[in-house]
Amino acid sequence: MAGSKHSGSKKGSGRLDEIGGYKVLPVRFGSSDAESATHFIYFKQHNNSRDEILMPPSRTLFMYNLPADTSERDIKRLFQGLARVARVVFHE
Repeated sequence: MAGSKHSGSKKGSGRLDEIGGYKVLPVRFGSSDAESATHFIYFKQHNNSRDEILMPPSRTLFMYNLPADTSERDIKRLFQGLARVARVVFHE
């Protein structure tokens, strides 16, 4: 995800589209519009009663369609200035 930046799905509105209960976060890759590509990351509130103490639903996101080389650093950079990321857990 290096070289990525968030790009709102609706120009100027700051609102994200929603599909099947997931918010759609478009992320642009590339240094210029001519060389850029948009990748879509889907996320929703994580609900798992088994891990509720370690991952409270009010502070946890479930994300998918992340690029295979995504790292914890990439996720923290994605949310920089929006929210503090305390921990990232990747599941196989």
